[in-house]
Amino acid sequence: MIELLRMRWMVAGVAMLAGALACGAQSGKPVIAKIDPPNWFTQLPDSLLLVHGVNFENTTFTLRNTRAKLSETKISANGHWAFLTLATGTAKAGVVVVEAKNAKGTASASYRLMARRKVAEQPRGFDGKDVMYLIMPDRFADGDTANDAVAGYQFPDDRTKERAYHGGDLKGIGQHLEYLKAMGVTAVWPTPFYDNHLSGDQSYHGYSASDMYGVDPHLGTLAELQGLVKALHAQGMKFVMDTVPNHVGPGHPWVMDPPMDGWLHGSKADHVETQYDFTSITNPQGDVAKRNPLLNGWFANSLPDLNQDNPLVTKYLVQNEIWWIEMTGLDGLRIDTFPYVPRSFWQVYDGTLHKLYPRLREVGEIENGDAKIVSFFAGGKAGVGSDGTFDTDLDTPFDYPMYY
Repeated sequence: MIELLRMRWMVAGVAMLAGALACGAQSGKPVIAKIDPPNWFTQLPDSLLLVHGVNFENTTFTLRNTRAKLSETKISANGHWAFLTLATGTAKAGVVVVEAKNAKGTASASYRLMARRKVAEQPRGFDGKDVMYLIMPDRFADGDTANDAVAGYQFPDDRTKERAYHGGDLKGIGQHLEYLKAMGVTAVWPTPFYDNHLSGDQSYHGYSASDMYGVDPHLGTLAELQGLVKALHAQGMKFVMDTVPNHVGPGHPWVMDPPMDGWLHGSKADHVETQYDFTSITNPQGDVAKRNPLLNGWFANSLPDLNQDNPLVTKYLVQNEIWWIEMTGLDGLRIDTFPYVPRSFWQVYDGTLHKLYPRLREVGEIENGDAKIVSFFAGGKAGVGSDGTFDTDLDTPFDYPMYY
């Protein structure tokens, strides 16, 4: 049911969603268009539900058919977003109803609470004994030609264009597990499989998310991703997710309609471009003027930068990773653009994930040839920098000094 709702959301597209919201706006009744995360789990910390719709001003949100409760509600100034703190407490797994009610009418949406993974099914981690193989799914193997041109999508696969989607997908990886195993591979690391479809025809790589809770339809479905992880485990191999808490893609709905002021650093029309002076952080007397565009700039001057100093953004990103872990059974994380995010965020993000999943292992991307700079971001120590004293709790950075 969750996968069906997710596919309906993606295939409907922005135009149909806009139409539904416009219709609701005229009536004055609340309209619930989307809820992130699309489901949650019992025996886990309280969840922040980010509800997207219209007419949430003067609206009361309640839960029905559950022992779970909404402990706090915040509504955006334009009435398009609601932040609901979901306290699961002693609630049991099952379908609950999220209800929004104002003087004009009522809207409701089904929401599922699922049992969390058993300890034996939680991340296995990785270490120096593993042979990790990087795969860009779109460029590896086309296992399903049906998703080469998905109905309702602006950008079909086109191999005549160097930087367009070319047809590779999750099924293609699954069809070559014996090949990978024969090479000695014990862990597969694909580039991000987030839904990128709104971010342009050059987002085949996965680093321009337009929905952090969706699988890009060019690559497959959530069910196919879950099947791939299960098949890897059956072959004695592991799955490492490439995650991007630093930024989203230019086509993300937040760009034109952020959930609140300060959700992003700047806007499409007014933002700074990322600069790359890592010493502005690693040096306790680093230049604050240079640190700002490093941490708050839009990467490549086009990827909207998330404001991790906002506690609601932090909560959203932490539970997004929890959701992917619980839904897929992944084993480890490759964390993109690690030094472009405040170390105070990593202390919360990595600390929370390690507490919930003791065997989870992470590797962070700090692309620099100076060993002192790269090691500064490693966990296990309280590094003193221009942004304060923090332990990132990162298991290991990539050894870029060896590469250079």
